[in-house]
Amino acid sequence: MGQRVVLAITCIHPILQGSEYENYYPYPIPMVLLQVRYDGKIGFVAGWQDEGETALEGALREAREEIGLEVNPEDVSIVDEADNFFEIEVDYVRFREIQRNLHNAVHFGVEVAGFNQVPLINYVDCPAYDNFCQHNFAGNGREQMDVLMEHKGWTHYLNPAEHDPRVSTSPKP
Repeated sequence: MGQRVVLAITCIHPILQGSEYENYYPYPIPMVLLQVRYDGKIGFVAGWQDEGETALEGALREAREEIGLEVNPEDVSIVDEADNFFEIEVDYVRFREIQRNLHNAVHFGVEVAGFNQVPLINYVDCPAYDNFCQHNFAGNGREQMDVLMEHKGWTHYLNPAEHDPRVSTSPKP
């Protein structure tokens, strides 16, 4: 067994634009797809690099096994090379397509119990990202959330009141 490999699947959620929620958050929201593992912990698509695989090959194999996703290696960026942490950003249509097909993945129901679409923002009256980060993460997944936010340049979403005064409260139907 080789080193641990990790792949984050991200997108920008455009759905609030032009909707009744636009006043609550007038910008597209970054999202990440996280899995609920068989042991109840939350984490990215991850696993162990097989003998003879590069770290990227291992991460892409895990994506096929855990979420049924075929990824072009050229579409992957390195988040943290020392941690074998990679990321692919897809558009929202593909993000939703991935979610609809998760149950067809080889490891769904065995290693993977489910998935969460996680908004990577804090509202003034609802620290959504901070609340989510209180879950029980696998390995160093909690720390990797912050590394991913920094890598993507999304840390300003964690304090939206400073970023834009129009952001007043969390969206409530």
